[in-house]
Amino acid sequence: ATFLYTGNDFAFRIMSAENCHIEIGQINAMDGGGIEFFSDSNTNWNQYVSLSFNCIECKTDCIHVKVTKGGWSTENQVYGGRFKAGENGVNVEHPGMDFTNGWKFYNCGIEGVTNGFCFNAGWGYIDDMVIVNPRYEESYKTILKTKGKVFNCLWIGTSVFKSEEIECSKQT
Repeated sequence: ATFLYTGNDFAFRIMSAENCHIEIGQINAMDGGGIEFFSDSNTNWNQYVSLSFNCIECKTDCIHVKVTKGGWSTENQVYGGRFKAGENGVNVEHPGMDFTNGWKFYNCGIEGVTNGFCFNAGWGYIDDMVIVNPRYEESYKTILKTKGKVFNCLWIGTSVFKSEEIECSKQT
């Protein structure tokens, strides 16, 4: 199915999900974002979630992971299609003091977004992120962008990209 979202927030917000599989066809959210995984406490988290999608086309973030106030989001897997439009294909934002880790992204196509993957650790840290076989075209600005403490990340792919297409913080 194709989901047409006319608001300016996220078409889907996933909170307190554990041990589940979510499958979505296409999301068109031209005034907002695609999917947000949100956690704002130690009783509201996302863990062991498997997400499959075909295509996300939006204005802001195709997939946004936001963890605040002691929340956490770990060990989730994304099986991708295309990030067709938006500011970021994936934006992991962790402004808190704890961590976000263990996310794995498989076969996500970066086609019409400004930044492919953006990991923003804020005051906390992000680690153990795995990106496997991403597919990308020349229409992006950066393939990987980090802010703050981001470490122990693994990128496995066969396509070549240029070093100027990566922006890493000094703490990465």
